[in-house]
Amino acid sequence: MASTQVFKSYLKTPFLILLIAEIGIVYGSVYSAVFIRYYSGSPNIAKILDGLWISAAVITLVTTITMLSTGLYVGHLREGIAGVLIRVAISMAMSSMIIVLIFYLLPDLYYGRGVLALVYLQSFFIIGTLRTLFFELVDTAVEAVHGDGAAKQAKAGITLVTAIINHQS
Repeated sequence: MASTQVFKSYLKTPFLILLIAEIGIVYGSVYSAVFIRYYSGSPNIAKILDGLWISAAVITLVTTITMLSTGLYVGHLREGIAGVLIRVAISMAMSSMIIVLIFYLLPDLYYGRGVLALVYLQSFFIIGTLRTLFFELVDTAVEAVHGDGAAKQAKAGITLVTAIINHQS
């Protein structure tokens, strides 16, 4: 499978597509959060959204780098989807700390605590859903190409978590 180098990390093509999708999700979440937070039916929303692209780009860049640094785009993950979601949460927390520091140093980029909270909440849930679907599709493709072995191991972890959740409820 073809791979591409991004920030000294080699990404296989499906993970590169996932990275591009997640960049779009984080960037769109910034606009969505500002719209949710500041829209009140007034025509001033255009003024608020005018310089937002710089803040959105900074948040997206920092979040992407922290997600790369936590190893979310490697081909072999041992911990299953629960471990991946924990890594996503850790990378979002690291990203938010770095963003707060950047916004402290450059206060013109700051749009408020509520906006940052909405950005990271939206991004976490959308990326978590996307990654769950992505790993289901990749497992199905692995099963189709390599047989049952690799996909059964991955699905066994998901089945175990599902059984534990169903047993507790």
